[in-house]
Amino acid sequence: MASRAIPRQALADSTFASQGGSYLLVWSILSATIVIVMLVPAALGHPLIFSDNLNQNVPLHYLAAKIELSGRLPVWNTFSWSGTPLLAGFNVQTFFPLSWLFLILSPTWAFSVMLVAEYSLAAGGIILITRQLGGSATASAIAASSFTLSGVFVSQTVHLDMISGITAIIWSVFCILKMSEQPDLRGGFMWSAALALSFALCVTAGAPEAMLDGVLMIAVFSLALVGKTRMPIPRFVLLLAIAGVLALGLSAIQWIPGLDFQQISNRSAGGYNFYISGPFQPQSLILLLFPFLEGGSGIFNQPAYFGPYNLGEIGSYVSILVVSLGLVGLFTRSSSLSMDRRLNALKAAGIASLLLSLGAYTPLALLMFHVPLYGHQRLPSRNFFGFEIMLCVIAGLTWDSFRLRRKRISITGRLVLLVLAGVTVATEFMYFFNTRELYQILDVVPSNGHRSHPLTIYVIVAGVEILLTVGLLLYDGVKEKSTDWITWILLPIFVAEVGLFGLSTLISQIPGGNQYFANSPSVRSQIALLPQGGRFGSYNPQLFGFPNLANVLSTDSNVYVGVPSVQGYSSLSLGNYNTLTDSHYLDQLGLPAVNSILHNVYNLDLFNTSPLYFYQANGGQLGQAAPQPPQAELTPLQNGLPTYSGGYFGKPFEVDSIILAPPTGTTTSCLSGFRLLGVSGELTAPSSVALGATPNGDPVYTLNFSVPTSAVGYTLPRCLINSAGGHPILGIRITTPAGAYEINGVEAPFITPQLWRFVSNSGGISTFVSTNPKVKLFTATQNTTITASSTDLSGRSVVAATSVGIGSIVWNQNYAPGWYALVEHSGVTKREFPTQELPWTTMRFQVPNGSSTVRIYYKAPGLRTGMLVTAVSALVMLAAGYGLLRRRKGTASKNWVPKHVSLDTSDLRRP
Repeated sequence: MASRAIPRQALADSTFASQGGSYLLVWSILSATIVIVMLVPAALGHPLIFSDNLNQNVPLHYLAAKIELSGRLPVWNTFSWSGTPLLAGFNVQTFFPLSWLFLILSPTWAFSVMLVAEYSLAAGGIILITRQLGGSATASAIAASSFTLSGVFVSQTVHLDMISGITAIIWSVFCILKMSEQPDLRGGFMWSAALALSFALCVTAGAPEAMLDGVLMIAVFSLALVGKTRMPIPRFVLLLAIAGVLALGLSAIQWIPGLDFQQISNRSAGGYNFYISGPFQPQSLILLLFPFLEGGSGIFNQPAYFGPYNLGEIGSYVSILVVSLGLVGLFTRSSSLSMDRRLNALKAAGIASLLLSLGAYTPLALLMFHVPLYGHQRLPSRNFFGFEIMLCVIAGLTWDSFRLRRKRISITGRLVLLVLAGVTVATEFMYFFNTRELYQILDVVPSNGHRSHPLTIYVIVAGVEILLTVGLLLYDGVKEKSTDWITWILLPIFVAEVGLFGLSTLISQIPGGNQYFANSPSVRSQIALLPQGGRFGSYNPQLFGFPNLANVLSTDSNVYVGVPSVQGYSSLSLGNYNTLTDSHYLDQLGLPAVNSILHNVYNLDLFNTSPLYFYQANGGQLGQAAPQPPQAELTPLQNGLPTYSGGYFGKPFEVDSIILAPPTGTTTSCLSGFRLLGVSGELTAPSSVALGATPNGDPVYTLNFSVPTSAVGYTLPRCLINSAGGHPILGIRITTPAGAYEINGVEAPFITPQLWRFVSNSGGISTFVSTNPKVKLFTATQNTTITASSTDLSGRSVVAATSVGIGSIVWNQNYAPGWYALVEHSGVTKREFPTQELPWTTMRFQVPNGSSTVRIYYKAPGLRTGMLVTAVSALVMLAAGYGLLRRRKGTASKNWVPKHVSLDTSDLRRP
């Protein structure tokens, strides 16, 4: 009987037609799981908006959408301290299609739907990659669920831009696989165009690490594929080059204006130490076996993470089943497991990603530091996602080899499993019998200094799971007949492990019901006190006293009440934040930030804090010693003179008497000028002043009041100020019906009646209003008067001014190339280029004699070029695709018989 050549693509297509429903079912189940995990909490008022997504990404998306809805492109962020180029902050994702959800949905639902889409697309991409390499539906389920519902992908959920970029890289890998199996240039171009679109989406997704780490991964993957494709090598390389050029062209609208600012940003000044910061330390690989050995997220009785670096950056657990199968498959020849030989290319890409993630722990770091752009980013640990893509896909394929094809585990595979078992036993032994040495090897110190009971349980359970999984795999790998009972043991363990890590990572970070909206009563009470364009700050390092407010007031959360306050990190933004203007919440401030001398720079209107930072209960020591002053060396100065003109108690007290330990040389007549300060500003003089001494012999003055007086603070006469030392040396104790209190808290020298007025104390929060003159958005020289000014969300401003002679106006926004000023005077319009106002980073422009109107606007350098390049690239790709499609249809109508190719043994191994 004559043999017949079977078209390889026809075989794969027919197989997919018969089994495609199974893959679709896997994707549907995973997508439904993702919907439940992501959208149900959002519907119940607890969306998965936390960390950087709460502080940066969601507010930036919302601001960009508001600007776009006003009919302008979001090119400038006026709310990022003193302004930054918005397009230079890639994480805004202005041109990323899924971010357009913010144009039609509320921020909460736009983010939640976008998150579901990214997870579902990532799962679909892993399923298709696994199927393309010959994996069954079960293999695809193992690979996709382990990658998307645990490991790096879940840990990186705090970075919307990062998971968007990783998803795009996954689809880029799939497009390369499809392109590699096309027999001709025409079929290959369609997948080359798809590859270009996928990587262009990675660029517009906004994470520099995803695009730079991802391009290295797919470059290694593509290079390793050379010689393993159906088409000739030159054609394959040509298609890759076409995809690269088109990808750059399609994403030019994002990266051209972004790179323009990268050159003058703080990122461009980062040296080698900046580049290597944030590696995946080699000893952290133990977390692939014991995910909670160094603590966890705190949920399910996990101890808090106490390891090096950041758990969100190195959380990588994908279950012991996937690690075991993945490593066995990695160290076993693909041919001996009847796998597609293209899997070797994925292995090379995964190993390269692992080495790059180790940063300076390998010699590669010195070499890669000199690669353009790549050497200007940090966090090499984020390369690890490439290793996990490989590990999860190989695990699924290895499962097929053992469970479906009944391939025996090779000697190398058995050695890998035995090594895993050995590491597990050694770790368990050291944990129980030499804990200190174990954590010294891991270079960490347990937070409680010894083994905690919950951590011990996690270590024991992990060890049992590892040994059980490895033992079952070794037993199953030497049996020729199917042992289905092993499947029913391993898969439930796998599901439980993935679920535990994924849910503990996500659920533990869900904010409370009022912690992500700025419409909580606490925040509304603050905003209600603000003037238009005003802003407020807080101080509470210990987060006690008002935990709800402290959690609500993430820097950008006020964006939800329609007043964008976007001050988040922008990946490639200008770093000049010296002049701070025009925002609502300025974040939690350190004491130097609320220092009076900096007050007019920070431009605060309101300040809230806990009263516990002003006073301390005396504890029954009344009369034993003189009251101690607060940290006098931190007392703020202004113009070389002390500003301690009085002080606050932190909250209202019913004061019976005051005991003072004043500076040396103070007289009784001087103290007669001491006054209690009431809540409404009323002043009350003491009824008597007497000099005495404590039992310890310390001289003190006692100031009595005829009746208990409600007071929130006090004022001091100038004679109490010790000008010789430059600081007041004053200890004060108040006695009340409830006891005695020392006014020696860390904030007592900083929040004083000279520049602050007490407003209220409610819910453990004390609020103060600033009485200091504010820095205005526009200031003018003495011969110039600003009569009106306005600024819209996009940064465009209009200033009306009258000047006697030539004057100038300073605009307190960051100077950056691209700002213009149109000066209208006497019917004539003249364009000017603002100059940088040194030593600050603000802008100055001139106005002519008389009345004039100045319109200030910003044009992002390179934006027009980027738009043109993107438009041309899209047209070229569409035109070429349309031409090839028509030509292909014409050829098919003339000759429908497919080209025949020989079917080798690797074809038979693929579905």
